[in-house]
Amino acid sequence: GRCAQNTGVLVKALLDAQGNFKTYPLLPCVADFQVYLWWDLDEDGQSETRTDVDYMVSQNYDAEFIRDHLKMAEVFVVYHEGGKDPNFTYPSNTIGTLNYNFDLSAIPDYQHYRWEILHFVSTFRNLQ
Repeated sequence: GRCAQNTGVLVKALLDAQGNFKTYPLLPCVADFQVYLWWDLDEDGQSETRTDVDYMVSQNYDAEFIRDHLKMAEVFVVYHEGGKDPNFTYPSNTIGTLNYNFDLSAIPDYQHYRWEILHFVSTFRNLQ
């Protein structure tokens, strides 16, 4: 009820031994969720190539290639805090960071919500 139209709930899903998923809500009012993967393709120890997950799947990389070259996952979650506030005006129709932008204009009355970006990076240390 308090979330803007065209937003949803980010959930965690766990698969049990019988093949059934059990979901747990993590964050309400999510407008976008993006995961980018950082690769070290020239094997110099630096992550220089960013792709999305769909690109990785389309490449059909084998496990050895992924272990040797995948270095980090970067995640962006766009959500709003609180409910609609007719006395508040969000200052832009986009929200973003240096590496990521999201267009809010597809969300009705987007300007009356307090938008946030949750950004985190996870380094893969257990693939080696």
